[in-house]
Amino acid sequence: MKSLKIHTNNRTVLLLLALLILTVVTGYSQNCSGNQIAIKIQNINNPNTKTLEFDVYVTNTGSTSLSLAAIQGSLLYDNQLIPNNATTSLTVIEDQNGKFNQFNTLITQHTKESNQLRWTQSPVSLSSGKTVHLPQNQSIKFARFRLTSSLPLRTELSSKLVPQNKIQRGLTRMLATVYCDGNQNSIGLVPRNSEENLNTNSFAVVGNPNPFKNSFSISVKSASENPIQYKVYNMIGRLIDSQNVDLNQLETLEVGSNYAAGIYNIVISQDNNSQTIRMIKQ
Repeated sequence: MKSLKIHTNNRTVLLLLALLILTVVTGYSQNCSGNQIAIKIQNINNPNTKTLEFDVYVTNTGSTSLSLAAIQGSLLYDNQLIPNNATTSLTVIEDQNGKFNQFNTLITQHTKESNQLRWTQSPVSLSSGKTVHLPQNQSIKFARFRLTSSLPLRTELSSKLVPQNKIQRGLTRMLATVYCDGNQNSIGLVPRNSEENLNTNSFAVVGNPNPFKNSFSISVKSASENPIQYKVYNMIGRLIDSQNVDLNQLETLEVGSNYAAGIYNIVISQDNNSQTIRMIKQ
């Protein structure tokens, strides 16, 4: 009888342990019905030819109350955007603003081999009180990112930023870590995403080549056919050149042949649009 009693207790312990593991696994993987997240890339612009900036917005598009704990992400671009021999960096320039300043630090990386701009972030716990409530159908800015390059970016071409939402070897996919309906266990949601054209700006300017030895040309992408004005300033802010030219004549115009070696800021204006590019003469 004693041996039988011990055997029964062991079976009971194993059964209870199995039920406990099943409960934990079920609770951890529990998915609240009606949850859905959307990620949107907005406000893409080029402060200069070697810089690309963009905002990441997050929206609760489902019917479930959500608390956001982290967002990891990856944006893919095509081969046209970054010159092959360029060195680059991806940084966060506005991650300490608004509701997300209590989140853990974003770690950014540009993986050139896979044409991937990515960031990772470890989630905050629900008990920390640092999660952010996401109201339904309200778009909230998560962070602003900046890509810098040693060579001019080719944003005038048909390049796109495409969020990565598939599991692929070597690629980080877009994933939002959330707590839903007060559930103590977090879940990972793959957001609905949309790709963004990088050449959405109606007015974009590129100087080529840069640096230049003799002269350079100015290329302007614009929906307007009105004349272009350009003004050239040296590094102490002195105006050294200024012209008004027709748009169809601009690319054949050679600029800078009479400039001394140095760095110049060129302000190109058309209608109400204006953009400054920096050119270097060797």
